[in-house]
Amino acid sequence: MLRKAATGQKKGKQYDNDKDEVTASMKKHVWTTAVLTTALAATVITGCESRSTTEKPAETTKAEQKKTPDNLNLSGFPVVSSPITLTLMGSKTANQLAWNDMVFFQEMEKLTNIKFTFDTPAAESYKEKLNLRFASGNLPDVLFGANLQPADEIMFGGQGQLIPLEKLIADYAPNIRKLLDDNPDIRRNITTPDGHIYSLPFIDTPDAFGVYPKLWINESWLKALNLQMPKTVDELIAVLRAFKNNDPNKNGKQDEIPMSFNLAAAGGVPDIQNVLLNAFGFTGPMSVDKDNVRFAPAAPEYKAYLSFMNQLYTEGLLDKEGYSQTVQQKNAKGNAGRIGVFAAGGPFQVVGNDQDKNYSILPPLTSQVNATPFSVRANNLTKGTFAITKSNKSPEATIRWVDYLYSAEGALLAAQGIEGKHYEYVDNKQGLKALVPAGANPAEFRGTISPNAGTLIPRIHEPVQKLNNYNLKETNPLNYHIEQETNSKLRPVARNSFPLIYFSMDQQQQLKVLETDITTYVNEMSGKFTVGDVALDSKWNEYTATLDKMNVKQYVSIYQQAYNQWAGKK
Repeated sequence: MLRKAATGQKKGKQYDNDKDEVTASMKKHVWTTAVLTTALAATVITGCESRSTTEKPAETTKAEQKKTPDNLNLSGFPVVSSPITLTLMGSKTANQLAWNDMVFFQEMEKLTNIKFTFDTPAAESYKEKLNLRFASGNLPDVLFGANLQPADEIMFGGQGQLIPLEKLIADYAPNIRKLLDDNPDIRRNITTPDGHIYSLPFIDTPDAFGVYPKLWINESWLKALNLQMPKTVDELIAVLRAFKNNDPNKNGKQDEIPMSFNLAAAGGVPDIQNVLLNAFGFTGPMSVDKDNVRFAPAAPEYKAYLSFMNQLYTEGLLDKEGYSQTVQQKNAKGNAGRIGVFAAGGPFQVVGNDQDKNYSILPPLTSQVNATPFSVRANNLTKGTFAITKSNKSPEATIRWVDYLYSAEGALLAAQGIEGKHYEYVDNKQGLKALVPAGANPAEFRGTISPNAGTLIPRIHEPVQKLNNYNLKETNPLNYHIEQETNSKLRPVARNSFPLIYFSMDQQQQLKVLETDITTYVNEMSGKFTVGDVALDSKWNEYTATLDKMNVKQYVSIYQQAYNQWAGKK
């Protein structure tokens, strides 16, 4: 039902890259008013633009030549002959330097002759301030790291506040054009029902280990207590009981927390929930079974999930502070060697580097209502990272500027910075090494380079990942551990989560009426059923009857209609 909102910090070059991709790929499994994510199995093929040249468009007619702005260069750098300044708005995280001081934007200005003035609200207040901008009509020229939801694209694109990009892409963006031509699924997933493309995505690679939600279990505790790795939810309960009662950390105290969690940053549901739901047959709140959309919290199998969660809580196997604790408080327990099972991109995020080796991925479980173990592959495409508004007087130059980030060179600049200053190649450019200053925090160091450290931005990841994953066992053992565990336990049984879909304006208006009440009620009652404030057996029928009164069937029907359109079904 949800996914991690972010990953933690890593020591080493690969982790900080994965943090950003996971962060908000991993934002997609939470309750939103838009859609849930899925993994796209599209192979990303980069464009061929280099630092000095770009693909030249076909010979233009005289009529077409008249449409080309005088200041615009159709290929190569700079993008414009005479410098221009545009306004840019984006979501800034705490670990980032002021964007105007970032090397990425400074280098891009040198290459393109395009300068920006910045409006970068803190991530926590960004969405509210962006909505105020839309409401007032006082828009920046560019939204970068925009975090636009599909509903935003439909609404603000339909209102003309975001401009369509498909014609600009066809005429001025050879890298993006090739990417979409070679990968029709990507084009389909960023094209709204009115036939327009209003935003550009971040595109991860389908085999990136960060797109798989994970639970980690302390395998050293299993060995200390002579326990087998659990395969079912009942076996997991037995293991957690042993963790609680038998002092696996050998400190003479009953201070072990069998399973800990915190509420996801978005959605307000436990961060362990998404993976645990798999054991009961769901890939998320909205699941697809043979093209039939199911809303998990209204299904009978969800009662079995809630019964499981209530048993964990009642027996003291679930962290009693989970609903109120912060990530930092949970991590402090992890670093103290007290947690048996938790959700994270990598174990070191919760327990620290030294204890990382003690944890392995908890394999997908089965239950009395689901006999097939499976994992979920989250979407490797994140919509809404870049848009051009109606205020922009130079959209042709702007699309050429962002097109560079969909080339190998541009993606590397955005992710790693400048060769020789921020990274160096190794083994004849087969891999790279981040040049993090001695004693510096890797995430903070990357936060001086680009918004890519903490904010999902428009770019491809395949060429960066290829370099970062070279010789991973030696260059980044922590990430190598994640990769090996993911490849052996999750990838072979992975299913896609609910696909990236758009809703029509009419569907959005209907969802606006239905969704807030339904999801608020589901989250509230799920919590009460878990902690025992409401008796599950006696109140389940009342709960489902209330959902019926809230028109949950209409709610699911809207998702079904949108899914059918996405899948090309009548």
